[in-house]
Amino acid sequence: MMQAHGVDLLDICAGGHLDMNTQSWLGERSDALRATISTTATNFFNQAASLYTMISTSNAVQALRNLTVKTENAWQSNVVTYLQTIEQVQCAPIVMQRYIMAQPDVRQMYLNGEVSGYGESYENLHGDGIAAKHYDWRQVMSDIVVVSDDSWQHTTYVEDTRDDKELTVFEKVDILRTWNVVQTALSAAEQDPTSPEGLMLG
Repeated sequence: MMQAHGVDLLDICAGGHLDMNTQSWLGERSDALRATISTTATNFFNQAASLYTMISTSNAVQALRNLTVKTENAWQSNVVTYLQTIEQVQCAPIVMQRYIMAQPDVRQMYLNGEVSGYGESYENLHGDGIAAKHYDWRQVMSDIVVVSDDSWQHTTYVEDTRDDKELTVFEKVDILRTWNVVQTALSAAEQDPTSPEGLMLG
């Protein structure tokens, strides 16, 4: 601390030399103020965190998120594309719903009545087939190399495409990547990946 003629410059700025009692009182007030601010700030952040948790897990807020995603994706209703988030999967364009519903685990849960299956927007055209017994699954997996621990296999499915456009390699990759997002959601056992309203599984 700089001094002038034996007096602290801080003392001069404060209006003169501060005696020990005044300095002690100011120190106590400063400590009390710091403690109050700290406690108040901690309580504020705790309340904010609780509010955020409540809001972020709210079904109503999830439905609003999905509505936003649906609005953003409205222009690509007939496009096969990679859906990167659970909200995008839940609000999948009609053409993507077909292929998401062909994912074997989702399909089994749909047939068991355990997922919403996109409600009325999804039309189950292929009965209760799963995996290789399901037309859309075969369309995705035809010519895809499947690697296991010590081997690999490759199958070409030749069939009537029923006026469907054959999927390109890039579209198949986008669907397979989307299936990974779906599988992650199912493993988490929280949100139903086929619920446009963002409902929970179970």
